[in-house]
Amino acid sequence: MPDALLVMDFQAGFPDLFDEPAPVVERVAAALEATRGAGAPVVHLRVAFPPDGPPVPRANRMVGEQFRLAPTVLSDAVDDPDPDLHAALLRGLLPQHARVLTVAEHLDR
Repeated sequence: MPDALLVMDFQAGFPDLFDEPAPVVERVAAALEATRGAGAPVVHLRVAFPPDGPPVPRANRMVGEQFRLAPTVLSDAVDDPDPDLHAALLRGLLPQHARVLTVAEHLDR
């Protein structure tokens, strides 16, 4: 089976979070065209919510201001086999979407 191309978070609203989304959108479009042209599979992953509201943790900061108060990530209670990736996630990605605290900080709240 040929390799698949996984395309994530390219739905309405997500690219608009960036100052200049056009260059990455154009590169993804080129990758999609080449992958489909080669007959390889394309997998699209998107975030979707039911009509009665988003079933997300209250600490998920992407959903809206009302969810910005509580923690979802306890930094000393998660791990990754790749220490560099783990550090990058805790410093960069996770703080964009959730409050990052230690277990002790969480228990002191």
